[in-house]
Amino acid sequence: MNVSSVEAEGMYHCEFEEEDESFFDFMFVIVIVQPDVQVTVNAETISDTHYQSVSCSAVGGKPDPRISWLVGGRPPSDDFFTVKSRKTLHSNGTSTLSSVLRFPTHLQDQEHVTCVVQHPTLPTPR
Repeated sequence: MNVSSVEAEGMYHCEFEEEDESFFDFMFVIVIVQPDVQVTVNAETISDTHYQSVSCSAVGGKPDPRISWLVGGRPPSDDFFTVKSRKTLHSNGTSTLSSVLRFPTHLQDQEHVTCVVQHPTLPTPR
């Protein structure tokens, strides 16, 4: 079945004919929409301390995407890293999840910072 919009989600009455017999049933169609993943990096200085903020957004997904962070392959420490997340619901039934990881630049120590987006349409987390 090729679904062209999120609005196609709902209950359907299906009827099938086979020679002299007709069969019918009700089906509920669930629409799944892959989010668009966007990442940006910003730097700022507050009281002579340099900070970096990495913003990760999963835009227009259905069902809701999940976002988590890894620093050097591990979840970030609450002592030095802050994470702020925000979810926006759209009128078409999709949602956008945005998450910002903020930390003092000197604490990163050349480790990789990874935004992990999980969603049923993504074969592996991105």
